[in-house]
Amino acid sequence: MSDFLSQGGYGFYVWSAYAVSVLGVGYLIASTLAAWRKAKVALATLQVNIGDTPQADTWDYGVERNLEGISGWLIPPLIALVLNPFAYVYLSFSYIQAFIGNRTDVIPLVGGLLSFVLGVYTLYCLVRFLQKKRQVQVLMIILYVLMFVDALLEIVFTHSEIYQEQDFTRISVAAPVWILYFIRSSRVKNTFVR
Repeated sequence: MSDFLSQGGYGFYVWSAYAVSVLGVGYLIASTLAAWRKAKVALATLQVNIGDTPQADTWDYGVERNLEGISGWLIPPLIALVLNPFAYVYLSFSYIQAFIGNRTDVIPLVGGLLSFVLGVYTLYCLVRFLQKKRQVQVLMIILYVLMFVDALLEIVFTHSEIYQEQDFTRISVAAPVWILYFIRSSRVKNTFVR
């Protein structure tokens, strides 16, 4: 049981990641239920004002929704923007330590520098995200492309335990999904307008 809890020495990171995920999903569920209740009350008010009775199997989609603000599906990218700089700092130090151990191989040094630059860029994106700047849409697309390229370079050049193929598979699936979201989402277009 203690081996399961320690997760090979990474228990704190594993279980804190689960805790953050559970909190994020809990927030999404709570905000969805609150929005549903609000919409239900608004629909009932409209029906009373119009004198219309609801049909058993229909829903009025004619009510215009105002999708704006950092909520809904913008929460997972926000969580990633907050947590990723820590991961990139950890990767930077891991690569630098690998370089110090073997000064003839410059790949760990380059990997450390790239991780550091990606961490700084992620912090820049976070600041712009919280300021709701218009450029966030482009910045986030660039970030996901850079994360994919970083994962690809690490798979091709390092062959180390620092970065595994599972992470490459995860970013290969996540990057296109989030890129499409930032391109097509009306919430993104309505939120980042400054």
